[in-house]
Amino acid sequence: MEEDKEVVDVEVSEKNIDKGEELKFLDRLFAAIGYLFCGLLFFLPILVKPRSPFAKYHANQCLVLFIISIAFNTVIYLLEIIFVFASTASITFFLIINILESLAQIAFFILGIVHVCREETKPLPLIGKINLINRN
Repeated sequence: MEEDKEVVDVEVSEKNIDKGEELKFLDRLFAAIGYLFCGLLFFLPILVKPRSPFAKYHANQCLVLFIISIAFNTVIYLLEIIFVFASTASITFFLIINILESLAQIAFFILGIVHVCREETKPLPLIGKINLINRN
């Protein structure tokens, strides 16, 4: 008999979901998805929630992080090509730089997802002030 009571409570709570809360959930969901796959899905929050300033803010953060990651990796790759024939020490140096860059990139994406889950629009460290997408 108590099992029936629990089922009824769940059904009542599902009927009472506030539309604003559902919209906030969708904003957070698509903003968090934007950070996945190293920022490749930065455009998803804008496509799904084009009027949401929250989604636009995090899409901008994803885009900036994605562009900076590509630029940094390109520079490192070019330097590797130039200096790889110099010595074995240069290969080790660039390997360490690549590992550190990858860890920093992962940390930024995780931090972005944490900000989304907390419904915050805090800028990411070092790159958060760059604005490429208009939020209005």
